[in-house]
Parts: sequence; C-alpha cells; structure tokens
Amino acid sequence: MANRNVEIMLFTSYLLAILQISSGFIQGIRIDGRCHRKAVVTTCNLHRDNEKELWYEERVSENPSNVENLIKFAHFLQGIGKYDRAAKIYSTALQFDSEEARRQSHILASNKNAPREIQSWKKTETATEFQYDTLSEQWTEFKVLLRWESGKPYAVGGQRECKRLKISDLKALNASESDHVAKSFSMAGSSSNVDVKDYFQEVLQQHVAQRFADEFNWHLERAGIQQTVSFLPVHVLKTRGGGATNVEAFLEGEYTKHNDNYGNILTEDVFPHALSHFSWRITRGRLMLCDIQGVNRVYTDAQIHSNVTSWSFGRGDYGEFGMEKFFASHECNEICRLLKLDQAHTSEDLQAQRSFFSSDEGLQAAFDTIVLRGVETFQRSDPVA
Repeated sequence: MANRNVEIMLFTSYLLAILQISSGFIQGIRIDGRCHRKAVVTTCNLHRDNEKELWYEERVSENPSNVENLIKFAHFLQGIGKYDRAAKIYSTALQFDSEEARRQSHILASNKNAPREIQSWKKTETATEFQYDTLSEQWTEFKVLLRWESGKPYAVGGQRECKRLKISDLKALNASESDHVAKSFSMAGSSSNVDVKDYFQEVLQQHVAQRFADEFNWHLERAGIQQTVSFLPVHVLKTRGGGATNVEAFLEGEYTKHNDNYGNILTEDVFPHALSHFSWRITRGRLMLCDIQGVNRVYTDAQIHSNVTSWSFGRGDYGEFGMEKFFASHECNEICRLLKLDQAHTSEDLQAQRSFFSSDEGLQAAFDTIVLRGVETFQRSDPVA
C-alpha cells in the first residue's frame, strides 16, 4: 500500500511538471504571437502614416495656397513626430499671413517633445533675398523662408551684430534649410542712421575682395604655391516691414581674425597679411584689403581702405591713414618676397600694374552695377508679406 501511494505521488508530480512545461510553452507562444502581432500592427501603422503623408503632400501640391490644407498637413506631421517638416509647412503657410499658422508654429517651437534644436528656432517669416551674379552683372530676387534663432545676437562688434538663421526656398515644399548669418549695422544704438545703400556697399566690398583673391591666387599658382583664398558671397535680405540686412553662409570651424582695419596684425599666418599687401600693390596704392578673418582660407567681413578722391568703402574705410597703420605693423613674409611685394612700400615705389580696380572707371562701374542698381531693385521689389 505504501508503495502504491509513492507511485501515485510520483505520477502526480510528473503530470504537474509536464503541465508546467506545457503551460510555459503555450504562454511563450502566446507572448511571441502577441509580440509578432504588435510588430505587424506597428509596421501597418508606419505604412498608413506614409500613405497619409503622401496623400497630404499631393493635396498641398495641387493647391499650395490653401492654408487650411497646409495647417492640417503640419498637424499630421507634428502628430507622428516629424517636427522639422511640420515647422517647414507652418512656415510655408506664413507667407499667406495666416495667424493660425503663426500661432501653431510658436506652439510647435515650445513643444517639450520637440527636439531642442527646433525649440531654439522660434521666429519664422518670409523675406526677399537679393543676389548679385558676377557673370551677368545682374541682381536677382526671390522669396525665401527664414527661421531666426531665438535670443540675443551671438556676436556684437563695433559696427554690426550677428544672428544665426536658417534659409530655404519658399516655392519648394521639400527644400532643405541651410545655416546662415545675418549681419546688421548696430552702431551702438545709431542704426537709424543706416541706409539701405550701406548693405549693398557690403556686397560691393566682398565682390572687390573676391576679385583681389582671384588675382592673388593666380599669382600664387604662377609662383608654384598650391594654396587658394576666397571670400564668402554676401547677399541682401528685405525683411518684414521693409528692413534690410546682409546675409551669408555660416562658416563651420574655428573662426580666426588675422588683421583689422586699424593696422593690427593678430596672427602669424602669412597668407592674409600678404593678401593685404598684394591688394595695395596691385592697385598702385589706391585700395587695401584688410580686416581679414574667417575659417581656414575662407574669409568674410573684409574691409577696404581707399585712397581715391570722393570715394569710400563704408564706415570702416580709413583711407590712406588705414594703409599707413598697416605698414607700420606689417613685416614682409615669404609670400610677400616670393611675389616681390617687398620691393614697394610707398606710392613712389609702385610700378604700373594691371588690375580691374586700378582705375576710377573700374571702381565706378562696379559701384554703379552693384550698389546703385541693387538699391533700385530693392526699392522696386514688392513688400514682404
């Protein structure tokens, strides 16, 4: 009898063990099945989201001026976590002066779930950008979308303040944004004295600087030096309310100021200082490129001193005084000697050189085309919505 009871207990334990294993196996199948179904549902949702996005995009493409469709599309994108594209669609709606789009774009920027980068770019508006084509010598204008970085300017100088912004083509729904810098004259609170012409003067100044860079590069190549320098192109923006500012691409990397417009030599890099000397030599003492700064050999914000009657390159042009200050600090380096710049330091030593800007005619032609025609184009353009 005792043996019989032991057999029953062993058999019962065996059955319970089998049931536990089976239960775990079945539960595992059930869990795996549930996970599998969840994966299928997620995939289906993603598929439906893509279909909806394409559907909205087709509707917006058919009627780009329908603000209601634009806002619905942006709401949908925001709901599936595509904050960057939602911000772009809201910005597109802003061109029609939609208060709802403006309100929603600010809500998006303050959304705690939005990426931090989106939250830091709050103010969105349309603008007109004016670009000068050096080949055709013509100004072109087109509408763009701006997203301003919130907060104060990231850099303030003696004359201008800098603020980052993103620019994209207004007409292209999927156009990517590019990082830029807006540079506006501040003059320590005296910005009311700034004229639109000042901003087109900056375009002229950078255009002349690039012409000097082209000639400098040509002489470097002839001397066997495989190095080039360049200057960023500068454009003019007409913002909401009719105001103006200069804009240029944002330079990534370590920013260095090599010399200034008061004769100070700030680095030991031989190329920017030789370029300043070269510009003076190639124009027979009429012009000098200075205030050279930028990232690597890509420069921006140059200033030009001019020794020309009734001519000025803006507020930082110190004329012959500025040139003298440069030579008081400058010591000719190996590039100066290689290009034989060290043979001339005074106007009496200069020999006749061929340069586009060696004559009043060349300067006047550039001024008329870039500044005067640019201002006319700016003033003639339609107001920014």
